[in-house]
Amino acid sequence: IPDPLREAGSLAFALRENGQEDIWAISVGESGPLRLTNSPADERDPAWSPDGTRIAFASNRDGNWELYILSIETGIITRLTYTPGFEGAPTWSPDGAYLAYEGYANETQDLDLYIISSDPARAADEGAFRATATPGPDTEPDWGPDGRHIAFTTWRSGNPDIYILNLDSDGGDGRAVNLTNTPDIDEDFAAWSHDGLTIGYTATVNGVEGVYVKP
Repeated sequence: IPDPLREAGSLAFALRENGQEDIWAISVGESGPLRLTNSPADERDPAWSPDGTRIAFASNRDGNWELYILSIETGIITRLTYTPGFEGAPTWSPDGAYLAYEGYANETQDLDLYIISSDPARAADEGAFRATATPGPDTEPDWGPDGRHIAFTTWRSGNPDIYILNLDSDGGDGRAVNLTNTPDIDEDFAAWSHDGLTIGYTATVNGVEGVYVKP
């Protein structure tokens, strides 16, 4: 298995082949990827755990889209969520204890961010915590390196913007900060720098999609 913690690192990615989407991994600088899943269903949204021992991903192998965790050492795949809705786009907390993800629930009729333990037994016992409740789709979370902030894409302002949720805020997600705040530009796919000082994201400007960085 490619080692995500070595100097150059490794990438986990989803690849569609013969009508089937699976999780693969490749070490940076090498040309031969390794297939990690081979289910007749689809797997996508892979995310390495901070210690490089697990990969969280989304799959519809049990009917609807749920979250799963792959143990790199054993190859065992464990289901993490059990809902009739939709779960996807997992991101790990820096200590590896939790996952944030986007989820759709029939009760809310909305896409929101949720947080759940990465321990399957604890997740089954405690369930997930709903981290956002403001109307409008909230998607694509990325957990910041300080462990207390999550960047995400949201349509709550009328078009896709990058917001930052402070997990210590008493006001909940209603006090999340609009980082981009551009009514005429659509931004998505936020990613924190390792020092937490900047956020990269994609934006479509004048019809051209590019990558941007903002403090």
